[in-house]
Amino acid sequence: MIFGPTRAGKSTALALIAAQFRRYPRARLTSFDKGNSLWALTNAIGEKFGARHYDVGADDSRLAFCPLQHVDGPSDRLWAVDWVEICFHLQTSRERSPQEHRAIEDAVKQLAEAPRNARSLTNFCSAVQNEAVRDAMRVYTLDGVTGHLLDAEEDGLDTAPFRVFELDNLMRMDDKVVIPVMTYIIRQFQRSLDGSPAMLIIDEAWVMFQSPIMRPLVREWLLTLGKANCVVILATQSLSQAAESGLLPILIESCATKIYLPNPEASHAATRKLYEDFGLNETEIKAISEAQRQRQYYVCSFDGRRMIDLGLGRTTLAFAGVSDKDKLRHLAGLKREHGDEWPRVWLEELGCAEPYYAVTNSLPHSTVKAEKETA
Repeated sequence: MIFGPTRAGKSTALALIAAQFRRYPRARLTSFDKGNSLWALTNAIGEKFGARHYDVGADDSRLAFCPLQHVDGPSDRLWAVDWVEICFHLQTSRERSPQEHRAIEDAVKQLAEAPRNARSLTNFCSAVQNEAVRDAMRVYTLDGVTGHLLDAEEDGLDTAPFRVFELDNLMRMDDKVVIPVMTYIIRQFQRSLDGSPAMLIIDEAWVMFQSPIMRPLVREWLLTLGKANCVVILATQSLSQAAESGLLPILIESCATKIYLPNPEASHAATRKLYEDFGLNETEIKAISEAQRQRQYYVCSFDGRRMIDLGLGRTTLAFAGVSDKDKLRHLAGLKREHGDEWPRVWLEELGCAEPYYAVTNSLPHSTVKAEKETA
């Protein structure tokens, strides 16, 4: 867990963790980002080396999903039925009846016998023999307002080992869209787990804490993904929503490492109680309240508790510490103008002595050092 207010260094920490995780052979990483804080890192690595950045829900995005494409195995069909029932509940605000459940099961089985390019939600609506289910799911087809996201004939996701999903545009939409999209992406990530090192990063995790549908899924991920050699990172600026989610015991028990960002409000009475709920004492809370923003982090783990300073140099910050909108627009312009060479141009603008180290360090499993820092 990573807790702390905005502008305290959360995005930089997440980017550094993601970059460091790529040291492991065959590592797979999926991240839900907000504010494009991982744009620079992902695009510096580039598609050639297995990094993809998706802006989910953007007007110019070509990313579209086919959630029912993978229904060949029994577990996939079971997930598909559950996913349709989540969508049904979101649209109708009620649980499905036994008859509706059977109709969904029958339609999913029918899709499993069809070619993969005939498993769209439009095809599902044609197959399902229940009017209430058909009406609820039609919203997610091309006949509805969200069909451009969820009614593709073939899935737009690839198998890149490092995938970042920018959610800023998606989260402007209703939960009736956000939840089906996020649960589907995570399901595809789960299907990719084969025992190789894996990491799931969820920024702005308060979205899941406040959703009665997502909370049980978070509980499941925390309990099961570790067994698949997968690290789960939940980052949020809201301690209160984590505490009030009903997940507090499992967050404390399952998240062996907790990182607290500097927070001047930590010593105030109302806020201090939240930190105490996470097991921090008065001395630790005082340290968090006096820590330097965007530089220091209070880490609690099985190995001990300590205030740390990441000590990042210019090369690392050039890609892990960029979240300002003006800088991101500038970097997007550099990419349009210079293509894959844009990281070199960016570092030269910053006056870094070894501008191509960043590109070298983006290669999987490298241990090149730049400016006396392990990148």
